[in-house]
Amino acid sequence: MSDRAPSLRSSLASLNLPAEAGEHLAARSALLDGTYREVAARVLAGCARCVTRPPPRTE
Repeated sequence: MSDRAPSLRSSLASLNLPAEAGEHLAARSALLDGTYREVAARVLAGCARCVTRPPPRTE
């Protein structure tokens, strides 16, 4: 990374990314996990409504 280090640091800085990715990735991972769990809970709640209250027949 010796010759590329200044270029890499400049590129990361232009994207507002830290030079060390660990903390940044951990924060993004936590955000993704929370979002996934929220969406999954909504899907499961929607499925429960479908199973307990089927839509009325239109025939």
